[in-house]
Amino acid sequence: MIYYDLAVELQHQLSQAGYDTILSTTKDVEKQADIISKRSLDAVYIIDISSSNSHQVTKMYYAPVIFIDCTIDDPLFCKIYPNYPIIFREARKLLQEEHPFLVMEDILNEELTQIIQFSFSPENIFVNSPDNNL
Repeated sequence: MIYYDLAVELQHQLSQAGYDTILSTTKDVEKQADIISKRSLDAVYIIDISSSNSHQVTKMYYAPVIFIDCTIDDPLFCKIYPNYPIIFREARKLLQEEHPFLVMEDILNEELTQIIQFSFSPENIFVNSPDNNL
């Protein structure tokens, strides 16, 4: 999956810069957060987490938390989001296609899922999952 490639590359780059890194999945968020919170961390990178789980995780850390591909509704965090509607509009112009087909990974974040579903016709979205045979 693309997120694992991103996470491994992020881990590699941080290790090259001298930072100790931990790569963890979000399958059992509270258990993982409890284990990781026992370490002294410089920062936490969280990729594609549901909003409900984000609140469980962030209460465990006393370090900067950087969310990637998540929309988090919490005033504690500074938010820098891509403008997805503009990105999709520009993609349509570049592709010269009014109704493009989107192939994407399965994502957990509900708000991002809604933005994508609002921007494309359901029949034009293919969600790849580990059990698909492409």
